[in-house]
Amino acid sequence: MGPTWLELARKHAEDARARHAECLAAWAGIDEPAKALEREFEASMQATMATAIAFDALYDAVRKINDVLATLVAQWKANKTARYKQIAETLKIAFGLNAKQLEALRGSLKQHYKLRDLAMHPSGELDAPILHPELNGGVEWRFAFFRSYNAQIFGSDGIQNFSDLLNVGKPKNDAVQRYATGLNARLNGGGAPIDP
Repeated sequence: MGPTWLELARKHAEDARARHAECLAAWAGIDEPAKALEREFEASMQATMATAIAFDALYDAVRKINDVLATLVAQWKANKTARYKQIAETLKIAFGLNAKQLEALRGSLKQHYKLRDLAMHPSGELDAPILHPELNGGVEWRFAFFRSYNAQIFGSDGIQNFSDLLNVGKPKNDAVQRYATGLNARLNGGGAPIDP
């Protein structure tokens, strides 16, 4: 499912880019700004969520084919370990990531999951407007966080992280290697079925 979610993230990020152009025109007074902001927000949020779901799918598949993780998963549940940390550690173990690779992946996932959590569990409280970096005006927080710029970054980071895992990582068992080979074929347009 990971490649499908990454493709959805890419499509929504492209949509967010188009909506951003509409938003800039609307903010300049050519169109209705509220509707344009809403459209850019929706596409950007979907791109961000799709990337996070792609990592959830990868985590779940790799966790199931790597026996080393069984005790860790129980510890994570007991300690209520953050999702991004669980995913990063699982991928580190499965793909033999070094400390530098783990740090980069963990940092990227932390940002992905921060936005995912904002989308899934917003506070519900009314906050003061915050400055939108491109529009140079005050907007609701969701319009500043879920905008085309972030959708492009998270989409690119997600695809790059997947690519790095599959092409630079060193799978630690045969099942992970087979999965990675099939996943890499799917990501590169081969469409081969992935058989864990």
